[in-house]
Amino acid sequence: QKAIDAYEEQADKISCAEEFFASLNEEMEQVRTAAGSIADQASKLKSSEEMFDTDIVTLPEPVKEKTVPDEQIDHIGSFKITDFRK
Repeated sequence: QKAIDAYEEQADKISCAEEFFASLNEEMEQVRTAAGSIADQASKLKSSEEMFDTDIVTLPEPVKEKTVPDEQIDHIGSFKITDFRK
């Protein structure tokens, strides 16, 4: 009887260990999937960053000097369409 009890106890422990490792494997797969998704998003962000870097055009100094001052923009923004009608 002692041998049978020991065998059943050992079988229970093995069953618990199998359940634990099955659960652990599921969690590891979820982490792997999440990490893959994060890496994919990071790669897309890097590609977007590189695209923006190549699309940005630096204006030469003479053009920068000819920009409209903020005061004029504010003044222009205060006009109403009726100001131009006669």
